Amino acid sequence: MRKQWFEEWFETNYYKLLYNQRDIEEANQFGLTLSTYLKLQPLAKILDVGCGRGRYSNAFMELGYDVTGIDISIKKIEENLKFQNENLHFYKHDMRRLFRINYFDAVLSLFTSFGYFESYSDEKSAARSMAANLKWGAYLVIDYLNPHELTKNFIPNDEFEKEGINFNIFRTLHPNYVRKEIYINDHGKILNFKEQVRLYKVNDLITLFEPFEMKFLHSFGNYKLEKFEADVSERMILIFQKTKS
Repeated sequence: MRKQWFEEWFETNYYKLLYNQRDIEEANQFGLTLSTYLKLQPLAKILDVGCGRGRYSNAFMELGYDVTGIDISIKKIEENLKFQNENLHFYKHDMRRLFRINYFDAVLSLFTSFGYFESYSDEKSAARSMAANLKWGAYLVIDYLNPHELTKNFIPNDEFEKEGINFNIFRTLHPNYVRKEIYINDHGKILNFKEQVRLYKVNDLITLFEPFEMKFLHSFGNYKLEKFEADVSERMILIFQKTKS
């Protein structure tokens, strides 16, 4: 079976190099803000879906929660296992598949770690699984790119160098997704990778999750949980609660 783009790109050291500026302090502050808003109890069980290098998993663990991070990238999980402890756990897992049914107090999908699948049925499978992993009354948080702001301030091309490696990135907007073609020149070695993310709007995500007994509660526009304004907000953060119909 042909690998999807993220199964190749996420395993590379180039991905890690390109995005190594992501802020640990920002993750810690957002973790505190979000957990305060959700009123999570000490040692609440949290699932970090698409946990990547585990910066959010670690932030919530440091706040006193029992955190499990899952990711499809074996390389990232192997790196994260070095930091595993009794309240911080990591597993290689495909978000489209059930993990632990009716188990978690909160499920988090942060920093646009969703919307990668070519097939909408796969997107629905991931949404169904996230919902099924939650206890009744528990919360789902989707932190996503803001498609309105991205379109308004669209940058079609970037070229820059990091640690002696040249990155040339071309972006194209399509009706339902944004695509990046990433060309890398590593001292004469030329490589090409892609990223493709769906351009979900608020109502699109509500439509996706509501059939799985997820009630939409609120939308926010940044990591301070300030009001979502479509044209200017940095992020699109949605809060759902699992409720019986």
